[in-house]
Amino acid sequence: MAEVPTVYVKEHQRVLERALTLPLPHAVFAIVHYNHHHRSMGPGPHCEPFPLPVLASKGSAEQLEEWAAKAFALRSDAYDVGDALLRRDGTYEAALARFKARHPGFGDATYDAAVGYGCFQAR
Repeated sequence: MAEVPTVYVKEHQRVLERALTLPLPHAVFAIVHYNHHHRSMGPGPHCEPFPLPVLASKGSAEQLEEWAAKAFALRSDAYDVGDALLRRDGTYEAALARFKARHPGFGDATYDAAVGYGCFQAR
């Protein structure tokens, strides 16, 4: 098996170190988003995905699973708001407000990351 490039290993470490400093909702989103998007960007081989229990110091297994489901829902609903931002047709602010209302509990940095993912999807 080929060796994972150093740049990917460093990113993997950086994501985990950052996630461990974040509040639970943001930490779980960071791990979920990395595992299901950033980790596989670029040519392989890639680092292994993080198992959710790497965040065990942040909350119970039930809390981690609950926030993982919310993080997946946030990501899966990001297309419309990302598309609205890219279209620049005046609908972005309303789309963002609806997006945040449907997915409470995250902060601005996490919403921004999700919208960025939505833009990626909408391209």
